[in-house]
Amino acid sequence: SSLDTVYMSFVSNNFRNAGLAGEVRLPISDRDELKYNASLNRSSSGEFSFEFRIQPKDTFMAQIWEAQLSLLPTSRISIIADSRGFAASTDLSGRLSISGNRGRDGGAMIEGMSFVGISFEHFALNSRGPRYISIGHFAFASPQHSAGGFPLSISDINITSREGPSMMEFDQSPGSRFG
Repeated sequence: SSLDTVYMSFVSNNFRNAGLAGEVRLPISDRDELKYNASLNRSSSGEFSFEFRIQPKDTFMAQIWEAQLSLLPTSRISIIADSRGFAASTDLSGRLSISGNRGRDGGAMIEGMSFVGISFEHFALNSRGPRYISIGHFAFASPQHSAGGFPLSISDINITSREGPSMMEFDQSPGSRFG
């Protein structure tokens, strides 16, 4: 982790903005770092806002739960506090792979799990509506995906909102089965 830049700006003896910038390494990645920028800004009307933004310097590789995640440098996570209140948002692009045997002791075991080459662009979460979740674009490249030794083809991912919270929904192509 590092603190590379500290800045402060005044115009006509009036505070405009101040901030910090640097890099941070997360425990989920052995080698890749994220760059961050934290700023305090004052608008021309005198209102203050704070923004913290973090994004990959380069492609960010991480092992998360049972998956291998790769985030592109265009991905970002932002936290804002302003006159409208607190807001958090993400805009993520990258690749995701899940492979091997998955399951827990005493629970269901799925052998031969293979979901590799799943890419996504602009998967977004935003705490300020009206669109809290936006899928963006998902692509499901070769090779054949499988679960429990059975072939599985995913044709689409959608967000559905029924009674209660929004949910992710996976459309599978005809002929796909779970064992």
